[in-house]
Amino acid sequence: MNGNQIKYLSVQLLLFLLAGGVASLFLRYDLLWDLANYHYYNPWAFFNNRWMYDVAPGGINTFFNPLADIPLYVLIKYFNNFPNFIIFVQGLWSGAAAFVFFKLICLFFDAKSLLGKVQISAAWLVGITSWPFFMQIGSTTNEMITVLMVSGGYYLIIKELKNPAPLKLINFGWAGICLGAAAGLKLTAATYCVSVGITMLFCYRYFKPFYKVMGVFVLSGAVGFLLTYGVWMWRLWDTFGNPLFPLLNNLFKSDWFDIRSYRDTIFLPKDIWGYIFYPFYLLLDKLPSEGQSVIMDFRNIIMSFVVGGFILFGGFRIIKNKTKISFKKEDVFLWGLWLVSYIVWLIAFSIQRYSVQFLMLSAIIIIQVATFLYPKNGNIKFIFYGCGLVLVFYSLLSTPYYSDFWGKKNDKYSHLIKFYTDVWPELKDDMPYFEKYGNYKKYVDIEDIELPNNTLLQMYGLPSAAILPELNQKSEVRGINMYIDAGHEGKIFDKGKWMELKNRIINEHNGPKAKLIVLSEAVHIANLPYKMAKNEGMNCHLVINNIYDWILCVPKELEKTVFKGRNY
Repeated sequence: MNGNQIKYLSVQLLLFLLAGGVASLFLRYDLLWDLANYHYYNPWAFFNNRWMYDVAPGGINTFFNPLADIPLYVLIKYFNNFPNFIIFVQGLWSGAAAFVFFKLICLFFDAKSLLGKVQISAAWLVGITSWPFFMQIGSTTNEMITVLMVSGGYYLIIKELKNPAPLKLINFGWAGICLGAAAGLKLTAATYCVSVGITMLFCYRYFKPFYKVMGVFVLSGAVGFLLTYGVWMWRLWDTFGNPLFPLLNNLFKSDWFDIRSYRDTIFLPKDIWGYIFYPFYLLLDKLPSEGQSVIMDFRNIIMSFVVGGFILFGGFRIIKNKTKISFKKEDVFLWGLWLVSYIVWLIAFSIQRYSVQFLMLSAIIIIQVATFLYPKNGNIKFIFYGCGLVLVFYSLLSTPYYSDFWGKKNDKYSHLIKFYTDVWPELKDDMPYFEKYGNYKKYVDIEDIELPNNTLLQMYGLPSAAILPELNQKSEVRGINMYIDAGHEGKIFDKGKWMELKNRIINEHNGPKAKLIVLSEAVHIANLPYKMAKNEGMNCHLVINNIYDWILCVPKELEKTVFKGRNY
């Protein structure tokens, strides 16, 4: 690669990065539940030596690798007063992922011809307007980091397939590192490592010498995984005897958790028909969607017709001509990788936000099919083709417009707060303070609350961990998970070693205590934390912030010093 090519690529990358940052500023998407639960707390806890000092304030997510969250934590620590800057920087991940996807598309179409430029542009637009990609631009889910790395692995492998020269093992080494590192940063990305490996096995004839290529890929994948997960894996093993704690505890059998896998099965189809017709079930609202969102994304439905049509067309051609159909190596790998990735994802999670990578692959396939179906002659055929093409592309590109966004940063208190002030009328006195708070001037904007030093904060419900970094700026506050069957994780931390640890901490604590209550349906139904706080002589107030809906209960004698900015 010469100097001019490097400059050209650098300019391209810069433009994509700027586009990602600007898009993030306009959209301001953020899945606030995860940010409030562990994306902010975990890296802060890592740097401040809170390991097993706080007791699982983020639930099982407390034990997820914090490495991918460190960039956001650093931004919040040093630039919290410049929220737009943080939102812009968060969008750079999306811009980088879109750039690598663009380069991947260029491997399948001729970028020098007008038709190729149209194909590349169309595939890119279809890829970035899928619901899971568009709704995570600038968000704190870390999904775009894994999309970037997984797409980079795809690019290196497919580029080698297109190269007529002998395969370069070094590129498969780098591809393995990219994919393995992605899995280490976020374990859900392991599905794409598995998918690539399975696809390479099916396409073994393309990867000669196969055993060397596969060996380098697998070993480098393990190295990449250890680079991003090794330190954290050792910490989990040393503490719990499970390097993936709490995941796969049915294999490692740590006595800290129940003997089960802890795989998220909420969104999995319930029967064989749900798996077969998953895209249609999701569209007809027969399966749950994340955040109870309306997802008007037809990509998987279109791919169902594409695959079905391909099978019928291929079978017909073979029967009619009695000859094999020849395909390019990169196309066979692309289609196989999409199919394997979809099946593995469907069986493992069926969680929409983890589907970005194979939806990007489907965008390339859709454009290939659209090109193949282009009528060679006949005005009537062209009219029907044109109408169908417009309808398909409108349905795909308009996905973000007609679908619900999952979470969005704003400067207004949530509608839930009004509901809970009706349930607990004494909280209505806090509403004027919310209204005066106005536009938030910080990325994480929590009112100036100062609990006494050595306070034990008993935390009821998820998500709540994000408040700990803020409270600990002025005093030492220890957070402890105190679920009362508020959600599916409640019973996990209310028995066994967790219960022993909590009871010991509570019994040995000599300082003041406070309670943080998450405003949620589960907590409201139980209603116990609020009653307990009142029975213990505490006064409760809404916490003014732009992260989540919380109530903080403190002893009456501490009320004025804790809520310094209020008149109590």
